[in-house]
Amino acid sequence: MKVTTKKTAFGALVLSLSLSCVAQAAPFAGDVSDGTYIAIGQSGGPWGPHQPNLSGIGIDAGGMTKSQIVDIRFLASLDSTGQALHYGEVARQLDMRGTGPDPDHTGLGYFTFVGVGDISDDVWFGEWSWSGPSGFSDRAVFYVGDKDGVSMPSSGTAVYSVNGLNQFAASGDELYGSLNADFGNGSLSGGFQNGALGISVDASIAGSSFTGTAEAYNPATSATLDANGVSKGEFYGADAAFLAGMATFVNNSQYDTSFGGERGAITP
Repeated sequence: MKVTTKKTAFGALVLSLSLSCVAQAAPFAGDVSDGTYIAIGQSGGPWGPHQPNLSGIGIDAGGMTKSQIVDIRFLASLDSTGQALHYGEVARQLDMRGTGPDPDHTGLGYFTFVGVGDISDDVWFGEWSWSGPSGFSDRAVFYVGDKDGVSMPSSGTAVYSVNGLNQFAASGDELYGSLNADFGNGSLSGGFQNGALGISVDASIAGSSFTGTAEAYNPATSATLDANGVSKGEFYGADAAFLAGMATFVNNSQYDTSFGGERGAITP
């Protein structure tokens, strides 16, 4: 389904600004499973309440373009309550399918944002779709964070408590589990699940990034749903305090899942 666009007062304002206002080089890293309608990176501006030089998201809808990246921090703040996840993080949901907050943000779809760590850490993972829980059409998952100040342990192991988003609709339906990092051997493995879907990850660490394979499985029967997935992500913060990433499945995008979490103690 092609996402329809509608010119808004906000969109018109942003379009009137020079695209040179959008910063091009920044210590921000992340990715999106399907870049047809959304992009991530460093926020531009300032545009109204949106602040520059933060982890951001842009969308090709509602009179905007993907190159007009706005900060996730402000968007997430529009949901003041959120839904608590298993490991202390909070999922913030923003419904902009119809008329949104003032100024009018009509036709931007349905967002879920999860911040890892404190808001000042500026590390996020999430999910966007045009229709939201009514059908999750044109769905994409993403992650993005500030890499400034990141450092990696050269040895030892640690466990990351991880939450994941896959067609997130209500409190309790996120995936949760753990990923085990061996910094000396450069490996990251583990998994997370809910009642309907499980994701396992087996990745290699290079610098402050990780890439590898992913498998989707049925947690009730342990039957494999798709063994040909890809996992990728980034470490953020001092001594790799946080991670965020995604598992994607080229032939079964319904299993695409974003995830993030915080590190426990490093064991020598």
